Amino acid sequence: MTAVAELPVETTELTQEELAQLERQRFVPPPVKNGSFVKWFRDGDPSSEGYIAYVKKVGERGIRVKVINDDAPWDLNSVHHITDPELKHRKALGRNYGAWDYLPQDKDNAERFAALEKTIETKERMNSERVSALTKRLEKLESDLGVKGK
Repeated sequence: MTAVAELPVETTELTQEELAQLERQRFVPPPVKNGSFVKWFRDGDPSSEGYIAYVKKVGERGIRVKVINDDAPWDLNSVHHITDPELKHRKALGRNYGAWDYLPQDKDNAERFAALEKTIETKERMNSERVSALTKRLEKLESDLGVKGK
């Protein structure tokens, strides 16, 4: 569900730190919209219970949330997705702001949606290939018969 651009073949000559840095740079967080609800994990630990949080603002890499809990709501900036490699590199980021993930039902829907998008993309590609093949066939028939298409 997370989008990380594939690493080029030349990365085999990079050090582990350079590979980690490249992974952090290329990470694209999963989409989330202002006004939606997510699950927020204290200390960025997805094995913890987690709280429901309201997404106030979506940034390029992190989101601003209002965490709903029994004590009082917390307003937090720079909350990164639990799969963001930056959380591993900068431990304080998770400790200070936590991390977010989709609510379980939203995660299921997102996975279904991604599968549907892939199916549609595959069918569109297949249809495009069929149209191209039929066009070539028609052009060849027109050429063979000496007829010009309309």
